[in-house]
Amino acid sequence: MKKKLIALVCALALAVGLVGCSLSTPDSVGTIGNVDISSGLYLLAQFDAYQTAADLASDDQDATKVSSFLKATITTDADTGETAVVKDYVAQKTLETLQTLAAVDARFTELGGQLTEEQKSEVIRCGISALSGEEI
Repeated sequence: MKKKLIALVCALALAVGLVGCSLSTPDSVGTIGNVDISSGLYLLAQFDAYQTAADLASDDQDATKVSSFLKATITTDADTGETAVVKDYVAQKTLETLQTLAAVDARFTELGGQLTEEQKSEVIRCGISALSGEEI
């Protein structure tokens, strides 16, 4: 739990820092297939990947020191002993998450799915709740 809180504080600090750059932050960072990836979605996927890396960190690794932590090596699979450099792990997990979300979005669109305004509000509420660590 302590690592999650630390990672959340780091992500919030990053987000606050990016607010100052809001005039130059693009609405979209690219596409996967025909699915547009917004900068907000990208940052959320990246935060989640960083949080996962922080959870995998050993007790002597400090995820709050982002620069040095990104260069550190973490054990990604305790059973096999597989390791990865945090920077590479975060990049890979961010991409995997975005690819999954793009596939789900594309299939949802293909099936003619649409969310009501109430459903969209619920998604946003759940996302905010998840980021704050509160139970729904």
